[in-house]
Amino acid sequence: MKAALLEGIKHLALRDIPDPVCEPDGLLLQVAACGVCGSDVRNYLYSANTGVSQRLKGHEVSGRVVAVGSKTTGFAIGERLSIAPPISCGQCYYCQRGLQHLCDHYQEIAREYPGGFAELMAIPAVALQYGCVCKITDQLSFTEATVSEPLSSVIACQEAVNVGLGDNVVIFGAGPIGILHAQLARIHGAGQVIVIEQRPERLGQALKLGATMALNGLQDDLRPAVLNATENRGADVVIVAAPSSMAQAQAIRLARKRGRVVWFGGLPKGSETKVDANDIHYREVTIYGAFSYSPRHNRMAVDLISRRKIDASKLITATFPLGQVEKAFEHAAEGKGLKTVIVMN
Repeated sequence: MKAALLEGIKHLALRDIPDPVCEPDGLLLQVAACGVCGSDVRNYLYSANTGVSQRLKGHEVSGRVVAVGSKTTGFAIGERLSIAPPISCGQCYYCQRGLQHLCDHYQEIAREYPGGFAELMAIPAVALQYGCVCKITDQLSFTEATVSEPLSSVIACQEAVNVGLGDNVVIFGAGPIGILHAQLARIHGAGQVIVIEQRPERLGQALKLGATMALNGLQDDLRPAVLNATENRGADVVIVAAPSSMAQAQAIRLARKRGRVVWFGGLPKGSETKVDANDIHYREVTIYGAFSYSPRHNRMAVDLISRRKIDASKLITATFPLGQVEKAFEHAAEGKGLKTVIVMN
């Protein structure tokens, strides 16, 4: 089969590799679409892992079943699926409490198992066992279905910090994740949804796709603007959906007393964020980390997109065939659009 392998920094190569084998308890998926995640772009720009299972990236996957293992039940050839890449053990302390994404033995498709930037992908038995696949209807396009993966993380994040009716929410970043946060906050009944972004071209997109206010992170005086929009209190919730230590520190100052701050966007390894500990202490601000989700969040994401509560089509601004995968990554790295998706022939 054809597969795009990450062979070095800024080097994705389309190679012929052996077709994956369908396990007796697994499935074989004909990949239809695979989204390009921000983490994929960071791997492309800055690092390259060894081993085919780690070099074959792509975890925002949808496709059609083309083979069913001899011991697999509940699935049929031709069924359409979206994939939730986090795989848990189901047995550890965290799995037993519904926190599968914090599993002590956490694994991922496109990390421990080969990913979806390929014509075919094997779904391992353990992924089926713990609900890491979701059937999708014919009414949901394969490209739209790929958005369910990042939306799953957004749902888990907002659930953890209890974004709710009337909350004033500030979001750093107007990329795909930031826009999904804005849309979900509106679904939850948030009051003000203020998006902060440094790229001027994304400010207008944010207002069209869910934000009630958009601020330029380089030009606007953020704290007075947020205070003015929140009756001089500050935001109930501040979500940092951008890989910026500066934004992480700023987020604390934009939160109200007893506000909740979420550091959602990952930073390069070894990065540090300098914060005013007294500001956290005396105003009793709570800081959360958020990075992944459990299978039930993925089912919720597929449902929201299927019912058009989240219009995934508006987030997908570019598609490329597998043969142009490196061009797709360069496009995504420029950050001009929102979501880039690889579509198979």
